[in-house]
Amino acid sequence: MGNGCEVQITHVGLGNLLTANRSLCLRNFLCVPDIKRNLLTVSQFARDNGVFFEFHSHNCFFKDARTKAILLEGRLTPEGLYELHSFDVLRSRGCDRDCSTIANNVASEACLVSKDCVSLEVWHKCLGHPSLNVLKNALSSCNIVVSNKKLSVVCLPSLQGKAHKLPFHLSTTEYDAPFQLIVLDVWGPAHTVSDGFYYYISFIDVYSKFT
Repeated sequence: MGNGCEVQITHVGLGNLLTANRSLCLRNFLCVPDIKRNLLTVSQFARDNGVFFEFHSHNCFFKDARTKAILLEGRLTPEGLYELHSFDVLRSRGCDRDCSTIANNVASEACLVSKDCVSLEVWHKCLGHPSLNVLKNALSSCNIVVSNKKLSVVCLPSLQGKAHKLPFHLSTTEYDAPFQLIVLDVWGPAHTVSDGFYYYISFIDVYSKFT
């Protein structure tokens, strides 16, 4: 670190930073949880991608060294750092290490954005089948844009996960006296032991509902 302190690196990744004109390579970027800002090594980035940086008092530009085209623009923050506008990052095809986390916004938000996962259905499955409102809030907080606003199909695993028991068929049978039909149910194992028991069984009289 610039202040001489040492911090732990948890992951090393390789990815592509997508701009409107071309894809830029991110080599050996490091995941350091103790750093609150995502920082870019200017010299390495320029050397790996054939670009140069143009710094001004309130903004900066990443330009192609050959065409001089502007690839990215950054704005100066009150903290004295140049903050890049939102962009997308993809895992490199030739990379055999997982690029676990990279920023949509270099100075703040950390979120992996994949062009292959653009529908709500895919995100719904990847994030553990959350409800539609929870899913939209999660994607919105990470500035992830999806191609559709509603789930186009009914998610069977979601319905099965929310079901507490298998459905019963409707019965037209009537009972007019106790003990004609007793329904039993076994529950367990319990997380907390009661009198040394993990399982419980209930007997319910259908006529009187006595348990």
